[in-house]
Amino acid sequence: MQRSTGKILTTHVGSLPRPDDLLAMMIKREDGGAVDPAVFSARANRAVEEVVNKQTDLGIDIINDGEQGKISFVTYVNERLSGIVAGEPRGNLWKNTREGQAFPEFYAEVEAHASGAPGRARQMICVDRLRYSGKQQLDDGNV
Repeated sequence: MQRSTGKILTTHVGSLPRPDDLLAMMIKREDGGAVDPAVFSARANRAVEEVVNKQTDLGIDIINDGEQGKISFVTYVNERLSGIVAGEPRGNLWKNTREGQAFPEFYAEVEAHASGAPGRARQMICVDRLRYSGKQQLDDGNV
């Protein structure tokens, strides 16, 4: 763990905007389309490199991958757990929350930049016993 007694270390939490071409592959894959796994993996790896370099350039102390290889932290469970299915897209789920109403400009900007494919948010539905099913992705290096 990185520690400091000389300053407050900075970081961020959550997703960072994904490159348009990577996001397009994610959406295609999520919609059941064919995406070459090697092409996707290579682009996701380059996106991680780009976002790590950007964080380093900005002086962020504790960097992360910005969730570049994941379309959403909510629907990511579909790739690693069985027993969960995604419902139909439900639009911007933040819009009618107290937070969304308190900060409408922020959420309008998020939606405009499509960093996590806003408007494609899906309700996750548990339909069976939950089991881990992501070993192959780990073996393939897709963490």
